[in-house]
Amino acid sequence: MTSEGCKANIITYTTLLNGFCKLGSTTAAVQLLRNMEKHRSCKPDVVAYSTVIDSLCKDGLVADALNLFSEMTTKVIVPNVVTYNSLIHGACLLSQSKEAMRLFHEMVAQQITRGSNFQYLGGYVL
Repeated sequence: MTSEGCKANIITYTTLLNGFCKLGSTTAAVQLLRNMEKHRSCKPDVVAYSTVIDSLCKDGLVADALNLFSEMTTKVIVPNVVTYNSLIHGACLLSQSKEAMRLFHEMVAQQITRGSNFQYLGGYVL
């Protein structure tokens, strides 16, 4: 692609991340995210991070997802509703209700909500 004069952009990389995640290759997605972090021309954004965080949570790797979330926020990339929903859902899948509630309250405190979105925790609307 680059040899033909086409440069990859954030949409290209995020599409690749999403593809790796859908194929169950979360490790490859994490490696690609790390490569993106090293290159100045195409830094990962909230969508790129959220894509990998969601995949890690679906794989039951919530601790890894929380570490990536921490790295993301340290880089001043603001999480969105999708990011928090993935983490909350992952915590619920592992029966970590206290962590899920902590994340929910953090999301609300930071006003990271939309009026039309509801967060489900253990089958209940919060």
